[in-house]
Formats: sequence, structure tokens, C-alpha cells
Amino acid sequence: MKDEIKNKLNSFFEDIRIIEQSQEEAKLEFEQFCEFIAEPAFEELIEGLEEMGSKARIIKSPREWILIRINFNFSQPIVFEYKLELIPKTVRLKLNQIVRYRLAKEREWQERVELFQLESQEKDLIKIDKNVLLANFLKTCQEHLFRFVTSPTL
Repeated sequence: MKDEIKNKLNSFFEDIRIIEQSQEEAKLEFEQFCEFIAEPAFEELIEGLEEMGSKARIIKSPREWILIRINFNFSQPIVFEYKLELIPKTVRLKLNQIVRYRLAKEREWQERVELFQLESQEKDLIKIDKNVLLANFLKTCQEHLFRFVTSPTL
């Protein structure tokens, strides 16, 4: 009986070790995703935004999330935030996409949290092209801001 309990206990500790190792690997993959895909994509986007009179900046918490905050210079200034966040305690690279926006200092934030998914054939996030990420961002931004500027209740 003692050997059976000891084997189960060893197995339990090994399972926990594997989970913790997988969580650490997901954090490292997210860090690489940010460095090689998200940041270069957002930096390219910032250049284009500045040419059109809007301002933006990248804010990040390494191994947790990356955010781009944009101050759109439309007839009504709109603050728009797009955040990619590693799902806490995940054992593989899975992200939440958090979108927030409001008229500059005049209204409440509108926020939406959803699982980050791409229409790309590439399912491995670490292998996607930055242009795929930019296309996803632009589609998301357009959907939210078009609804925001045309809705009488927002």
C-alpha cells in the first residue's frame, strides 16, 4: 500500500511540474510574439497614424500583455486601446483581445474582452506575419469605431 501511495504522490508532483513548466513556456512564447510580431506591427502602425495626425504609443507588461493606445484625431477625438493579453495560467500560447474606446474624457469607456483569434491559416501565433496581425487590428478597430460613431446610445 505504501508503494502505491508513493507512486501516486510522485505522479501528482510530476504533473504539477509539467503544468508549471508549460505555463513558463507560454510566457516565453508570448514574450517572443511581442518582440518579433506585435511590437514591430504596432510600431509600423504608429508611423502611419502619425502621418494622418493621430498619436499612439505602445505600453507593455513583459510576459503578460501588450497594448497600443491611439488618440484618433477625428472631428471628435477618440481614445482607442487594443490589448493582447496572455490568458493567466494558460499552458499554451492563448491570448485575450481587449478593446476599449471612448470620446476623449467625455464618456464612459466601452470595453469588450474576447478570445484572440485570427482568420489566418496559421494557427501558431508565434509564426504569424505582422501584416496578419495588423489586418486583424484594423478590422477590429473598424468594427468597433464604426459602431461607436454611428450609435446614438454610445
